[in-house]
Amino acid sequence: MAYGSVLSRDGDYFGSTVNLAARLVDKAKPGSVLLTGDGASDCPGAVAKGKRRLRDLPERVDTWRIG
Repeated sequence: MAYGSVLSRDGDYFGSTVNLAARLVDKAKPGSVLLTGDGASDCPGAVAKGKRRLRDLPERVDTWRIG
């Protein structure tokens, strides 16, 4: 799960936030959700998982896990 601005066109969504969310889905284990720190503060029980390298992103991203 990633938070941020997106572009909407003809029912599809685009932008870096969408790309980040897709990369988090790729890394999440079955039955869990990975999210960025922006969303973790709103999710009691989210566990810090540290910085991860995600495909096509130049810098590591702080991640949190639910489930």
